[in-house]
Amino acid sequence: MGRGKICTTPGKMSTGPIITARRTHTHKPEEPPDFDLHHVDVKEILSKESSERLKWLSAALRAAAEDRIKPSLTALFDILAHRKFSENIGTKTGRRMRREILDHSDLFSSKQRKHLLSSQWCLSQ
Repeated sequence: MGRGKICTTPGKMSTGPIITARRTHTHKPEEPPDFDLHHVDVKEILSKESSERLKWLSAALRAAAEDRIKPSLTALFDILAHRKFSENIGTKTGRRMRREILDHSDLFSSKQRKHLLSSQWCLSQ
């Protein structure tokens, strides 16, 4: 075989030049938008399936932890403290939601935290 030819026989190495292409990404990843609670309807959240409600909760708590929640955490707390928030949620999903909320309890005021830790909260077990 001469130099510069490509060998197509399986198991044999080519003696020709190896050409590689590199792709460069020029765009920066966009920051996620703020989590706006102005346009969130409690009825809309309560009508979600338990898995969708868990996804919404995770996104809301993540946004709150990153200080991207509008207008305030009070609106989020009002939704979490709503008596129907835990309706139609299985035991396993309810435990996951409770654990996730309590892991982020430092975001809330002491009075709100006290409610989340009390037996009056809908997700207390």
